[in-house]
Formats: sequence, structure tokens, C-alpha cells
Amino acid sequence: MKKANRFLAGLLAGCMLVSLAGCGQSTAADTSSDATADTSSGTAEEADNSSGEDSEKIVIEYWHKNSETAGGPTIDEYAAAFNESQDKYEIKPVFMTEDYKGIMQQMQAEAAAGNAPGVIQVGYYWLNYFTENYSYVDIKELDESYLDNYLPNIVELCTTQDGKVAGVPYSLSTPVMYYNTELLEEAGLDTSNLPQTMDELYDWARTVKENTGEYGLAFAAASDFWLEQYHIESNGGRMLTYGEDGSAEATFASEEGIEALQGVADLINEDQAATYILGESIKDAFSSGQVAMIGATIGWSTGIIDAADFDVVTGQMPSYGEKERRVPVGGNFLAITALDEEEQQGAWEWIKYLTTAEAHVDWTKATGYVPPREDVTELPEFQDYLEEAPQLNACLDQMEDLAPFVSFPGDSGLEIEQNLLDIRDVIMNGDQTAQEALTEAQNNANELLAG
Repeated sequence: MKKANRFLAGLLAGCMLVSLAGCGQSTAADTSSDATADTSSGTAEEADNSSGEDSEKIVIEYWHKNSETAGGPTIDEYAAAFNESQDKYEIKPVFMTEDYKGIMQQMQAEAAAGNAPGVIQVGYYWLNYFTENYSYVDIKELDESYLDNYLPNIVELCTTQDGKVAGVPYSLSTPVMYYNTELLEEAGLDTSNLPQTMDELYDWARTVKENTGEYGLAFAAASDFWLEQYHIESNGGRMLTYGEDGSAEATFASEEGIEALQGVADLINEDQAATYILGESIKDAFSSGQVAMIGATIGWSTGIIDAADFDVVTGQMPSYGEKERRVPVGGNFLAITALDEEEQQGAWEWIKYLTTAEAHVDWTKATGYVPPREDVTELPEFQDYLEEAPQLNACLDQMEDLAPFVSFPGDSGLEIEQNLLDIRDVIMNGDQTAQEALTEAQNNANELLAG
């Protein structure tokens, strides 16, 4: 916990720098399955086969989770520019479905065959699982001075218990609320006074349903338990606790955790004022006016706002009454997983190309992620962008409430995560109560943690 607290303090300091760079009002105009790989540049198989097309270059696969509306085109543009800039390495971006979980699942398959991609995105949540199960290059062994570009506590997001740095910080995010001002005002709601508590948010959702017939609310159901952690911990529960002997215990099936998730499920199944949408389809539902309010990552903000033909307002995640909000940090780091030394060197050159201060400005514009490098805020182009993109304020304004994204230790992290996603489905679909499903999942998690 001391490590986590140091991280939060440092991240807050970094975001204060961003805030000082200049921010305005927070408005702007305008199904679970096994992981599969795809890419604008070609599939993973095509990436393997393409090495013969240019035998003079070393082909390096870059696995990422960024779709066409969440930064994918920018990755392709940067890969093309990198490939043109030198004649030794060829970057092949490979888009992976199922988010960070999908990348870890595909890593399992590659490792079983004795293979590995060159570079992958690893969600901060997956640090323990990734480093305990797969080969990677310690960044400190390549160039420890490169990490000086980042706040020490940001680097800790990628640092193992034994001090190895598993990758370079790339994206930072928090969940925020997105509001369709047109639909909300049609329902008779005052969008100049956004909901501050979950009770107020749920009341707004019911009002939208009653007055417009459209759904009032949806929370993103990604391939992780990120937003569910927000609900559980902001209502006073905890996902995971540690004993004095360092042993971990899953504790999400507390009274507070059950109450929080059952509240969401009741709004969906009893009030029918909210809806449950898997994956990125929630963005289409919002931009088409089928849902008035959604809770989702700030990393989707650019795509969401660009797709909307109405004014989009962003806001902080509402609290559970007077309880302390605990906003989990999301995002990812770039890890080198190449097995060949020459490929590892090429992977390192690619990571450095992606993580310059100037590249981070482009990445923030393409996605909405908050940049992890300290010097990005000093760039005039970034300061100008903050004035054009006030939606980032919703993320920056809740930095005081940041909490670590819980990572289950041991080699069962992927299984525990999948169990949580499975019980989320049954709770939100009304097949089981939150008490039944969470209790069962907690018992299962603790059996796995006990080994």
C-alpha cells in the first residue's frame, strides 16, 4: 500500500502540471469470446508471412488494443512513418480483440508454441500476471536514463516487486461520464448541473426513460472489471486485501460491493432505465442517441466526441453519497517480449519512437489518454490542445480520488479476471443476484489465491 500511495501522490503532482497548462469548461461539440487478432496492416498470420516480402528488414509485431475509433489509425500512421525512417526494422501493428485480456490470452498461445511478438501493450492491472508468466526485457538494462522522462511514481506502475521495469508507460486514463446534452434537455434535465451522486445519476436515467423512451444510462462493460471496481470501492468495499503475512484475500463480495452492483442491475432489469452493452458497442449506442449517459474511459473521448452530432459534456464519476470516491487508474505500458536480441533492439527503437513528447501529443489527440511524460505539458501544441479539448478536465478534476487498479497476484490472475467478467454478465442480465454471484466468485478467487 505504501507503494500505491507514493504512486498516487506522484500522479496527482504530474496532473497538476497538466492542469496548470490550461483547461477550460468540460464541454465539447460535435460478447465475450476467445481473443482474436486483426490489424489495418494485416492479420497476425500475414505479419508472420510478410517477413519474406522484405528480407532485408527484421519484422517486429506490435500487439495493441486500439480499434479504428480508439487510436488504431494513429498507430498505423506511426508504424508507416517508422518503417520509412530506417531500413533495418519493419513494424507490423496487430490489433487484438478483448482488450488487455485478449493480449494476455494470445500471449498464452504464442508462448505454448515457443513464439512471442516484439512489443505488446500491457494494462497496468496485468503487471503481476504478465511478469510472472512471460519473458520480457527489463527497461533498466536497455537505457535506465530513458525513464527520467517520467515521474518516478508513474514508472512504479510498470515496476515489479523485485525492482525490474517491465515496460515504458504509454497511456493513462480514468473512467468519466459522457452526457448527451440534447437528449437530456429533451427529457427536461438541466445539463448545467450534472449529477454528483449515484442516486442523482440513477434518477436522471429514470427521467430520460420516462420522458423520451430512450435508455438513460450505460456503464462500459469492457474485458476487465475496471468500472465494477469503481462501484465496489467507491461504495466502501475493497476488491482485495492483504494480511500481515502478505497473503492476499479477495473481498469484493462485501455488503458494499453487493449493494453497488445490485443497484446497477436493478436500474437495468427492474427500472429498465439503463442497458448493458458489451465492448465498444456502447460508443455507437451513445453517438446514435440510444443512451443519454455513459460511464467509460477518458481514452475513448476523442472517438466518442468525433462520432456525435450533438454537444457532449464530460463529468467526474458520481460518488456514492458522502463516501470517498476511489477512481481506478487505467491505461498501459509498452513491454518488449521479443525473444531474439536483434528483434529486441528493434522493439526498443520502436518504443522510443512511440514515446517522444511530440508523439504523446498526437496520441492524446487521437485517444484522449492523459500523457505520462512530464515534458509533454511544456509543449505549446499540447497547451493549445487542452484549450480545444476541455473534456480532459473530467479526468484531471478527479485525480485526488485516484486508486490503484487492483491486480490479483499469482499465476491465476487471468482465470480470476474471467470469472469476474462471467459473474458481471449474470448479474447485469438478471440471472443471479449480486449477492449470489459475487459470493461464488469470491470463494473461487480465494481458492485460486491460496494455490
